[in-house]
Amino acid sequence: VAVNSDVSIKESLLLNRGTLTSNGHSFTLLSDANQTASIAAFSDGAFVGNITLQRYIPAAVEGWVNIALPVKKATIAALNDDLITYGFVGANSGMGANSSILTYDESVAAPFADPTSFVAPLSSNDSINPLRGYWVYVTNNGASAADKLIDISGELNSGRQEFAISYTNTAYGPDEDGWNLIANPYPSAIDWNSPAWTKSNIDNAIYVYDAEIGQFVGEVGGVKFNKGSNLIASSQSFWIHANAASPSLVAVEAVKANSNANYYKTTGEISSGLLRIQLNESNGNYADETVVQVKSGASEYFDTEFDAYKLTSLDASKPGISTYLFGKNFAVNTIGELQNDFELSLRVQVRTAGNYQLNFKGLQNFAGMNCFLLEDLITSDIVDLKMDSTYTFSSGIDTAGFPRFMLHFGVIGVQASMIPSQTTLNLFSNPTVCFTNTSIGASNISWDFGDGSPLDWSLNPCHTYTTLGTFTVTLTASNITKCSQTNSTQITVNTVTGSETNQASESIGISKESTQLYANYNFANNTKVVFKLFNLLGEQIGEAQVEQLQNSGRIPLLFALPVNGIYTLELFYNNTRITKKIIN
Repeated sequence: VAVNSDVSIKESLLLNRGTLTSNGHSFTLLSDANQTASIAAFSDGAFVGNITLQRYIPAAVEGWVNIALPVKKATIAALNDDLITYGFVGANSGMGANSSILTYDESVAAPFADPTSFVAPLSSNDSINPLRGYWVYVTNNGASAADKLIDISGELNSGRQEFAISYTNTAYGPDEDGWNLIANPYPSAIDWNSPAWTKSNIDNAIYVYDAEIGQFVGEVGGVKFNKGSNLIASSQSFWIHANAASPSLVAVEAVKANSNANYYKTTGEISSGLLRIQLNESNGNYADETVVQVKSGASEYFDTEFDAYKLTSLDASKPGISTYLFGKNFAVNTIGELQNDFELSLRVQVRTAGNYQLNFKGLQNFAGMNCFLLEDLITSDIVDLKMDSTYTFSSGIDTAGFPRFMLHFGVIGVQASMIPSQTTLNLFSNPTVCFTNTSIGASNISWDFGDGSPLDWSLNPCHTYTTLGTFTVTLTASNITKCSQTNSTQITVNTVTGSETNQASESIGISKESTQLYANYNFANNTKVVFKLFNLLGEQIGEAQVEQLQNSGRIPLLFALPVNGIYTLELFYNNTRITKKIIN
């Protein structure tokens, strides 16, 4: 079938069988803010002749853009009437120091996106390669922002397409090697997840730079980040990462998508096992995000099927966020099903000092955790993510990006429990209580005895009270992932008469803290007390005398226990003799 007049397609052209010929007339696929026309996958059909492809670019876009030009027998000059071009012979704004149109050479020994890896055209007469991605700087050049429309004419690119993918092993390592900028080769959206692709030694993630938000967006294994998509729009180029020698990539007509993909992004979903951590600026504007996914079959290492690298924004003012594990920064970090407690570093790169906010979406997917915490390693703040989904923090410029935060996934959890030796004490005869820690799953223990004394970090401590009252003892048990639980009990200290005296108004007891001995007394009248200390051989090794003790109180004895062992302490007062066994 031959057309007999100019044709403009607004939606989609479907050729099931036969051949459609343009017959010298213009055949245009239109594009506007709402949609871009496409040519659906050929089955037995074919198109012969030239075609004009349009691609709408909204006014808000200014900066580097991933563009594809999927026609044959066209030149770079076709962009001169649509965009401001510079940096090559025949550009509409002269040569300049840099070029506004670039391609990427993976074979250059340099880190990813290093300026030396980008190649400018020699002139506007350079032929367009429909399989190669173009890195194009879109600018208003100081004028008011306006929508733009790229149109390019040439022979339709269709059928089987084999890309020239390379992997060059350099000293920069496999994370920096293997990056290729390729084109959507068809005048249609394509689906990166289509089984019709033939891929070998290629990561499963795709990346597109979005000049509107100043971040790389993309998708891997059905998980989108920064509102990227598995659907690659018509006239869109994209980045892929080869992970080994001899990579290969082949597309066929069946990879075309039935939907009309947006040029840059779709909406981000919250599905099972998914956690989105979004970074917002102080004005509330969205800045960046990183994604954590729990999935059966994944590992803690970089999984080429499930994970995506974090690519740093080209905008010098934009902050960035990523998870960090084993020396790699992740945009999407997929880990296996958690059987044990797990920690994951969270890195924030700040290029402008100020206040920022972390927002966590998908926390309901982790509701079964015994605890789920965010730790700020600078301020020591700990946020219970089962209770709160946001965290606001201040930061100076931090381009080094030391992982400031730690995510603690508490799978096993902690159970805090204790057994006190007694709960009612006599201040003058026996003011010491010992605790047995019976906590489960704890690696750190702390005790608050409720009397203002310092925290005790002993596993099974003893504590001597020096004042009357009822005290709440709190045990805090935690594990290496900062998950914690508390358990409390009450200890009562009173003045009930001890068994050492025959007079309710007179009593004296001994307590020990470390190697120091103390006398706890209660006398109605001034009383002289003599203290004598003996070792196991019956030898006197210490003596102290107090002339006047009256009312209630506590005093240290003027001798300390010299070494570990068993001692006898004798007390003499008012014709009374008391013997105490002391174990040090």
